[in-house]
Amino acid sequence: MTPADYVATSGTLTFSPGRTTHSIAVPIVTDSTPESSEQLFVSLSHPTNATILRVRATGTITDPPSPANVRMYRAYNPNADYHFFTTSLAEFTNAVAAGYRDEATGRSGFCVPNTQVAGTVAIFRMYNPNTGRHYYSVGAGERDSLKGIGWVYEKDEGSIFTALGSGLSEIFKLYNQNSGVHLYTENAATKDAILAAFPGIWFQHTSLGYAFASPEDGSCP
Repeated sequence: MTPADYVATSGTLTFSPGRTTHSIAVPIVTDSTPESSEQLFVSLSHPTNATILRVRATGTITDPPSPANVRMYRAYNPNADYHFFTTSLAEFTNAVAAGYRDEATGRSGFCVPNTQVAGTVAIFRMYNPNTGRHYYSVGAGERDSLKGIGWVYEKDEGSIFTALGSGLSEIFKLYNQNSGVHLYTENAATKDAILAAFPGIWFQHTSLGYAFASPEDGSCP
């Protein structure tokens, strides 16, 4: 029988003389929604040459824990000088297909915690329907101010640490006052090169907390 997370299946179990057990494969529906464990039911009926003592058995589907960290994908729009960040591989792939350039050779520049835990704050993702630009903020006040002037809140895009610890590196937020574009990088050399190449145009807006330094260290799923 089918609830939300597995597919109903049916068949015939044949017990040869002396056999007392059987295994049944139940197709599980894959999704990314955190859920509590739930029961599945197996019903037996219409036996031939046998008596069923229990017509229903139960099993438990245990929701796997969410990965501790999630890969942050980074794409660049060369036409608009605009950077886009997302934790969704499908969204990243669509952006690249639409003309964005993958900045990190198919891998994210950094990892972020998948859920908000002690020592982290949520990253809010905002969208400007007039310009098509996305903006990220860790300040709920800033998020609400943007909503007040027409920006759309899209979702929480992972979390970031607020204090530097072992294996973590700082995320820098740069701002282009001519275009109004924000650029995020965890690379201090990139930050310094941009500030040196465009004095008075790009400047360091703030440091956006801290995140895992590299997807190469195995911290990303």
